[in-house]
Amino acid sequence: MRQTQLTLGAAVLLAAFWYGRLGALEAPHFPGLVRWTALGLALLVVFLRRRGSLSIAAPLGIGIALTGIFVAVAALSSLFSTSSTDALLRAGSFGLLLLVSYRLALVAAPRLAVKSVLAGNALACLAILAVSLSLWPLGLAKTFWADRYRGIVSNPNGLAAACCLALPYLTVSLLGRPSPIRFLWVSMALTCLWLSGSRAGLGGSLAGTATAVWCSVESRPRRALVGFASGAAAVAVVLFALGAGFAVPDSRAGRAAQFRLASVPVGQARRAIMKADVRRWRKRPTVGVGLGASADWVDDDAPVTRVSGDSSYTALLAETGVMGLGMYAAFLGVVVVVGVRRSLMSEGGDRRVWAAATGTVVGIMVHSVAELFLASVGCPPTVLLWILGFLILAGPRREPLNGRAADHLTAASAHARA
Repeated sequence: MRQTQLTLGAAVLLAAFWYGRLGALEAPHFPGLVRWTALGLALLVVFLRRRGSLSIAAPLGIGIALTGIFVAVAALSSLFSTSSTDALLRAGSFGLLLLVSYRLALVAAPRLAVKSVLAGNALACLAILAVSLSLWPLGLAKTFWADRYRGIVSNPNGLAAACCLALPYLTVSLLGRPSPIRFLWVSMALTCLWLSGSRAGLGGSLAGTATAVWCSVESRPRRALVGFASGAAAVAVVLFALGAGFAVPDSRAGRAAQFRLASVPVGQARRAIMKADVRRWRKRPTVGVGLGASADWVDDDAPVTRVSGDSSYTALLAETGVMGLGMYAAFLGVVVVVGVRRSLMSEGGDRRVWAAATGTVVGIMVHSVAELFLASVGCPPTVLLWILGFLILAGPRREPLNGRAADHLTAASAHARA
């Protein structure tokens, strides 16, 4: 596959998933149809591509095993769900994403595919950010999100997610090859991130960008300086987040709720929802209660009506149990470790590509502490994380030589022996 084809394909695929997140285009079923049609077409395309070798790198094999077990556990947990059909369909969607990610890691050169996917993702996100900024202040959110800016996305947290997904790649590109247009892109993402007012998005963007920059720097003293600066910034973000207020739904209004602003500290609200997830998990600790089931109940001890999950990790713990969350967390850990190693062992442009991919994965992981990204295939961050994760695990490999290159190599070897 050529880089241009992969870049446009990634942009179209991720744009299809962003379509359902755009507030101006919401519809009951059509966005979901667009998402799964795009994913199915992607699966068809990658399966039609031929590949030479059947060898699978060891890290990729580990990733396939871990995600395969996770999908199996998710399917098993649907037997105990209050909505078994919905939980089974969610597990099947993860299985479809697993197939697409696995096949893409095999049919394309991983480094080329990583760069193309990152560029396609940045293209989709920048389009959303550019249109959102051009509509200021028409995109100001109402009621539940106060005066935070959401642009054309369905809520401010979604706008922050677009910034979080794009910033690691854009920042590394700017540092590698400075130019006015790259500086404009980074400035636009930072502006939208600030206007969104999302503390989780700010934390994820900081973690992802800092990881990408740290991995891309070749000098050890500079890496130490980047690490120190990132740590100081992280402390500042945590203090800011803990000191800010948090908007929560009124639990007395029921599920068909009107929303109100409540001055509940963010730590208290988050802890209450996480504790509710843990109580749900204790009812079936091994395999959980089925994907999506943790949002189908109201907990009297929590200060919110559960209309959706609040943290990917506690939601997955409740829905897939220790086995499901353990396999998912192990997969993410392996991806980050392998990604950091590939970055530090590479040089120049290759180093920046692997660093940006690893930073993007780390950003999604941190952002998911306060969002339900990892537990839903319908979210663009989830699609991007799985595809990048498998490409990182597939790693760099030698591409087969064409006829002319092989002839030159043979002649050079003969000359060297002579």
